[in-house]
Amino acid sequence: MSKKYLFLDTSYYVSIGILNNEYEFIDHHLYENRKGSAILHKEIYSMLKDNNCSLNDMDAIIISSGPGSYTGMRLAEGFAQILEIDKTKVYSFYHFEIPKLLGNEKGIWCSEAFKSEIFVYEWDGENNSKRLVKEDVFEKEIDVNDDHVYSHDGRLKEFHFLSTSDLIKKNSKAIFSFVVDRAEHLETYYYRPLEKEFKMSGKV
Repeated sequence: MSKKYLFLDTSYYVSIGILNNEYEFIDHHLYENRKGSAILHKEIYSMLKDNNCSLNDMDAIIISSGPGSYTGMRLAEGFAQILEIDKTKVYSFYHFEIPKLLGNEKGIWCSEAFKSEIFVYEWDGENNSKRLVKEDVFEKEIDVNDDHVYSHDGRLKEFHFLSTSDLIKKNSKAIFSFVVDRAEHLETYYYRPLEKEFKMSGKV
């Protein structure tokens, strides 16, 4: 039986897919306007049924480990952790890795991080940095006209950047062959530390 992989990305919208043994999408759906927690399990099992397969037929699940919000990231991560208990292999990637995997040695990846902040990840060869930038100074901090600015789906406020979600769909074989060969379930990458996200006092 040829290998199949379940793809799940809840770092921005909910994106669900099934990949064949060549890491090409057999099926793929993007859900932009519906609450992820209300549809995730139903849509996964519906797609599996439509393609005459089940979770047991999946060689592994491939998920995005971020960056993203706590609420969004827990959808894919929670589902993956349940499957791991049942000995399913879980491999993951970060969105800001995608351009470099495709040969872009320099660039900027950014996303709305809520709380009037934008998450910015920059890389130049092996050097990289990340920071949160206030929305009102974003255009002063970032050259929004640069040809190598990326975001989840290419949209960030009024800007039109390159979409790493589109790159994933168009270059699935190159990207996922690397992810599967790396064989790592990466740590979930949130926009900010959880103690800051939830303004924890540190008191027990």
